[in-house]
Amino acid sequence: MRNNIWSIALVVGVNLICVGCDSRIQSATRTIPNPSTMLNASMSDSGLENAIHAQFKRDVELTGANLRVKAITERNEITVSGTVSTHAAREKAITLAKRVKPEALVKDEIDVTNRLSDV
Repeated sequence: MRNNIWSIALVVGVNLICVGCDSRIQSATRTIPNPSTMLNASMSDSGLENAIHAQFKRDVELTGANLRVKAITERNEITVSGTVSTHAAREKAITLAKRVKPEALVKDEIDVTNRLSDV
């Protein structure tokens, strides 16, 4: 009887070890880094500014906008300033800046020139 208890304990222990080492189970729980985050982590100030300006140029809503971007990667900050014609364009600019580097603090210093267009 006593040998049976030790045998059961041994079998259970070996099974637990095997389950812990099973690569199929471990790969399901492993986090895969986001390639864009890895790229952004190593961007210089000017590289980050250029990436955000590229997003602005691709957006129809921001075509006539006069926007400036100042990035300080050391402090993880992005400042977007300038003028746009609508509040929607202002929100879009901030959203696009955050999309380029989601973990950064984005400061909104954008003025809206035509406030009546949003009413």
